[in-house]
Amino acid sequence: MQIYERYSELLEQPFGIEILERLRKDRRVNDMDGKLLYLGASGSRFDVNNLAMWYLSVWNDQSKERADQALEDYLDRDTYPVTKALWVKGIELSEAVEVANEISIVSIHEMPMSSDKINFLRQRLQCQAPDPVPIPEAAIIINCEVPKYASPAEDSLFWSIEEDLLALAWLLNLLPRVSCTPFYSTCYAEDVPFGIFGGSGGGLPLSDVPGGRARKISDESFEELRQYFGCYQSKKTGEWRRIQFALKRFSQARRRDEVEDIILDLCISLEMLLLNDNDNNNQLSLAFRLRGSWLIAESDIERVEIFKQLKDLYNYRSQVAHSGMLCKNKPNKIVNVRKQVRGFIEIAERILRKVILDGTPDWTKLVLNVK
Repeated sequence: MQIYERYSELLEQPFGIEILERLRKDRRVNDMDGKLLYLGASGSRFDVNNLAMWYLSVWNDQSKERADQALEDYLDRDTYPVTKALWVKGIELSEAVEVANEISIVSIHEMPMSSDKINFLRQRLQCQAPDPVPIPEAAIIINCEVPKYASPAEDSLFWSIEEDLLALAWLLNLLPRVSCTPFYSTCYAEDVPFGIFGGSGGGLPLSDVPGGRARKISDESFEELRQYFGCYQSKKTGEWRRIQFALKRFSQARRRDEVEDIILDLCISLEMLLLNDNDNNNQLSLAFRLRGSWLIAESDIERVEIFKQLKDLYNYRSQVAHSGMLCKNKPNKIVNVRKQVRGFIEIAERILRKVILDGTPDWTKLVLNVK
């Protein structure tokens, strides 16, 4: 608002009036009058004052030559470049990393200047709580072209891009100890009208489990992430939707504090992956254990151990789901369950990775060990 007020005042100065007159005489500017501009994540009715303020801001920040060049380029084209961004919570990184198809994950410090960035940085500085509510410290971005004017056809294009960014946000949860959630989807345009003077807008996915502090991602984890994203791109079907819901529940389990909630979320996540074709309720527990252990075990001994862990997990899930209590609410037994949670999470993580990388197997052949 301070920037907007300042440049509004400059339009009343002689040079500001001169710029406005010059713009109003331009046929291309007159053609924009009354039209709805497309800003990527929102729309805005054309206002020549906003165009003039943007021009002055680029002149001030860079040079008059750059302002002239950017203005001419915009007025002559039917499309213009924007940065489509999905702000995420739960991760931080030291430098930008390209994952695939020009999609990158960047630190908040490398994001274009915007009111969003300013607000997030301010919140981080002002937060004094020992375990604060997470604030976005990174974003998943892609550079793309959008049309100058709003049209219904652009919604499908942007939804497709949005799905890719959301998929990557959920896949980040497969990295060690990471719990990532999408927070805010929007667009930014640098050196292009109308910047901050065109208003802003976006979507705000709601997460009912806040989570803790952001975790730093190691460089070696990104090659693994690229593999997951490549597999996702080959699964843009109903299968991916099921996997995405499983990833959401898995991520939610990692952000939970109550052991009962962790158990329920982990089991729901694994049931989506292991019991997707099973309609026999009497055999759910057995299929859950058999499929999970045969899917990821690398030896007979490990298969038996995973089978036992999945049996415990499913039993705990049934206790909470049917009675609202874990181990009849006996503290000493609940302490023992908490000690098992890390192992349950590791198993769920391995199963998710396996299904994403190799797809859903033929369960009959798998459990009968038929090649």
